[in-house]
Amino acid sequence: MKNRKTVVPLALLLLVPIVAMAIAYTVFTIQSQVTVHEPLSVTGISITDTSSGNAGSCSQPTSSSITCSLSVYAGESGNIRFTINNAASVNIIPTVQATSNDSTNVPLTISPIPKNGVPAGGSLPVTVSFTVSQSTPPETVTITITVSR
Repeated sequence: MKNRKTVVPLALLLLVPIVAMAIAYTVFTIQSQVTVHEPLSVTGISITDTSSGNAGSCSQPTSSSITCSLSVYAGESGNIRFTINNAASVNIIPTVQATSNDSTNVPLTISPIPKNGVPAGGSLPVTVSFTVSQSTPPETVTITITVSR
């Protein structure tokens, strides 16, 4: 008899949650869509022969691509300047890479290297400098600059 007094309450304790789960129902479900936008943009693109002061030309941005052109002589140098803008409310750290298809005769330097990122709602001016070696033969050199995050 003593065991029965203990078993019945224990059985009820086990059955009550099972019955409660069986009669529970979902009142509503929330489903949300969040659209993520690209926080970085590039503006103010220019290319200049710093030796002669001649300016080149840059096309209007098409999606995420811009084409610039400049004519220089062997021994001259130049700059490609642009500004990275950050529309986000947080600091974004981009990676800026620059390559030359003739890195021996036309080496590149990036200044500043954006180690600390672009501040929230702010911008960062970047300069890619190049110097054409005096021994460079007449050729078309392609400089590719990539901004990524």
